[in-house]
Amino acid sequence: MKIFKKLCIFMLSICLVCINVSLFVSCTEKEPLPIEFIRADKSTDGYATIIVPEGRQLKTLVLSDPQVATVETYAIVGNTTEKTYAFVEELVSSVSPDFVFITGDVCINNIFTGFDLYVRYAEIFEKLNVYWAFCLGNHDSEKSFVSATSTKDSKLGQLTKTHLISELSSFPHCLATVGDCTDTYETAGNYFINVRNPDGNLIKSFVSFDCCYSKDGYNPLITDSQIEWYKENVNNLSDAEYGTNRNGKTVKTIAFSHVPIPELDIAANSITLQDDNPDVMYLYGENLEESYYTLASETDFFNSVYDMNSLEGMFSGHHHDNDINVLYKGVRLGFVQSTTFCSYYRIAFPKGKPTHNLLKPSASTIIDFTNIKKYGDMRGGTEIKIDYDGTFSATPVYAKDVIENYTTKYFSVDTYSASCAKMGYTVVS
Repeated sequence: MKIFKKLCIFMLSICLVCINVSLFVSCTEKEPLPIEFIRADKSTDGYATIIVPEGRQLKTLVLSDPQVATVETYAIVGNTTEKTYAFVEELVSSVSPDFVFITGDVCINNIFTGFDLYVRYAEIFEKLNVYWAFCLGNHDSEKSFVSATSTKDSKLGQLTKTHLISELSSFPHCLATVGDCTDTYETAGNYFINVRNPDGNLIKSFVSFDCCYSKDGYNPLITDSQIEWYKENVNNLSDAEYGTNRNGKTVKTIAFSHVPIPELDIAANSITLQDDNPDVMYLYGENLEESYYTLASETDFFNSVYDMNSLEGMFSGHHHDNDINVLYKGVRLGFVQSTTFCSYYRIAFPKGKPTHNLLKPSASTIIDFTNIKKYGDMRGGTEIKIDYDGTFSATPVYAKDVIENYTTKYFSVDTYSASCAKMGYTVVS
């Protein structure tokens, strides 16, 4: 009996030691420090900077073409400005990213100033305490509607690019800047956001490319001035990081542009043709609209960047129906999942959109739901994760998978096709 009692005491002592050790270890293990965001106007080198401590992973949610509008033209299929704002807020809340980037066409204002529409985004991110940035698309500060005399309080005439970005960057969580790229085209919003560790080592650089305007309208290509601006910044950052005798070693970048570069379409067409191009690897997604690969001969952007060995990925929007992603010569190129509930998305109007608020619905108006039924509602965003060592991954985020009751709150193809048919439109599906 005494032996048993001693054995019990011994075992109890061992347990108490283990518990104390566990408590000591758990108390001494520190939680990773939070990610720190430094605005360009507060940084020592003039670049907005994100500090990622060891043990942390930077999670960026990329959104594309929300296109909230002063005049709604797609409400007949459930697409409205208020729904888009609600969708953006709920999607960001559901994913809980550290940072959000929007690849242009944030708003469509046409003749109106509409600065209040941009402010609504800023207010959402301030409310969520999430840092964000954006590049300008062909509908943001649209050349034919811009007025140099417009202010944020004006009713008519869009703000210039410089004015628009300056106003939005005054919000504490907005990291966008006007940038220092100059061009014969109208341009602003070309800038770098650097991702560093606490020791100051550069992990990755995000690069924003503006959708420039020429005398004829928006220019779908990255211009020669933008190419030189990119190369100058990459070389300067690389010299600072690795020294001037760096033997070609460069900092690594992930770029965002509104309109995709032609090489993405070259790769997409190669996949469609199944030509076994060794430079192309299909990852996921569809390429449902517009061909622009013929423009490749008019720009040297990809080749210039490729020779520098700096660009690791580039993500774009503009073509709402597309979400194809590929590896092209080892560089990740892809469309971001569309984030719009105020513009077109995989629903076609072969004879034009109905002016349903003004005229009685007519069977002569055709609403074609074929693509969204066949290829699905894949709206959402693209999540880019950057590890402490600089490796990154990019995966689609489908809103229907992360937002509870998505079809009830936002979109059901059966509900809207039935509704359109009931109103008297000709529905194709």
